[in-house]
Amino acid sequence: MYKLPRRELLKSAAGSLLLAPLLRSRNLFAQNNQPKRFVIFNAAGSFVPQWFPTNPGRNYNLRRPNTAFEPLKDDCIFLQNMRHSTSRGNHHERGMVTAYSAAGSDDGDITLDQVIARSLRGQADAAPIEYIAQGLYGGRNNDMRSLMTYTGPRRRIDPEESARANYNRIFNGASPTTVTGAQSNSLDQRLKCFDVAKEDLTKIQSYLGYDERAKLEQHIDSLLTLSNELKANIEPPSQVRICEDIELFGDRNTVREEQSLVNGVTNLMNLTSAAFQCDRTRVMTMQVGFSGDHYNRLRGFRAGTMTRDSWHDHIHHQASSTNHRYYGEWMWMCELWSEKLAGLANSLKAIPEGDGTMLDNTIILWGSEMGIAHSHSPDNVPHLVIGGRNMGVDSGQYIDFGRGNRQDHAKLLTSIKHAFGIMDNGMGNRPNSGPLAGILR
Repeated sequence: MYKLPRRELLKSAAGSLLLAPLLRSRNLFAQNNQPKRFVIFNAAGSFVPQWFPTNPGRNYNLRRPNTAFEPLKDDCIFLQNMRHSTSRGNHHERGMVTAYSAAGSDDGDITLDQVIARSLRGQADAAPIEYIAQGLYGGRNNDMRSLMTYTGPRRRIDPEESARANYNRIFNGASPTTVTGAQSNSLDQRLKCFDVAKEDLTKIQSYLGYDERAKLEQHIDSLLTLSNELKANIEPPSQVRICEDIELFGDRNTVREEQSLVNGVTNLMNLTSAAFQCDRTRVMTMQVGFSGDHYNRLRGFRAGTMTRDSWHDHIHHQASSTNHRYYGEWMWMCELWSEKLAGLANSLKAIPEGDGTMLDNTIILWGSEMGIAHSHSPDNVPHLVIGGRNMGVDSGQYIDFGRGNRQDHAKLLTSIKHAFGIMDNGMGNRPNSGPLAGILR
């Protein structure tokens, strides 16, 4: 005799009235049991032509400057032949405006970090700090070139340049005691709902005939099973984390001097890792420099633009080939970004969380304000997505869409929104772009 499986029985017409809401609650609990986190990293400047891997697919090969991601290959998605949603004007400015918002005007629009921060606001287990923006500069240009995150049109966010100020904000009020990735309040509420449902169903039994009573007993048995499964989903004590202190390397570092630049980027990554481990915030944006920054005095380049001997003149405008005299300087900077970002990803991957790691519940997006090399173009903009395996990200691949099939980056931003349960159909001036194929399972 055919027997309807318990899961199907509970979804049947007889079971749906009383139990379908409980099933949906169980499914949502399984998906949202761990915190979700988001990181934007943007280092203004150009990428070497060899930034992309070779051999598209799952068996891709990394090249300099991205060999630091070798231990993280299964956690990465490298994207080639993406284009920005706008091609207007000087992309030093328009690229910064649109990179994380897909905005079509100079006024900008709400950026992805802010969309996600707002979606996490007010949750029962929300982090105390909604959002943190860190900056590392050595001087600024106009706001369009220097700022890249927005709460809405013409409402730019000014990142904090002081590492100590960010440190104080993160750790102020944070006890160096144990913290868990998921809070138990929502679990307790769900278990109480189960208890009420069981009591109500038991009362109904007296009004039913024999056959109906037998079916109801099966439902009550299923409730008991689901209740026990919810209790078993509590994170085990071995995965409790410690909110630890960190060391800072200077306070207001600068991009104008090599060691200061290295120290500053190190601080950005360490503070992000600490904020997540301490569960002080779940959305972090990191910005290095302004678009078109001359990095004056860095590694011996002179400051005066009239001499045409600045970093910007030699690297950004000239070093497009591997035999350029300053190509090694360009590679040095690109490797610095890669090594530091890989260090952040590895630190998150080393922390067990739920049935995976903290990196599995975090999406890191590394984008750019313009295309590969020094193109000043909205075409072939490099993007790297790291982590998010437990959020549906289909990591471990290199996707090259091809020159004739370049994809609007609004689709990527939309896919990331979907990973956070924000089911919009687009972003910015592409409200109906839909998600990017191949990003989510």
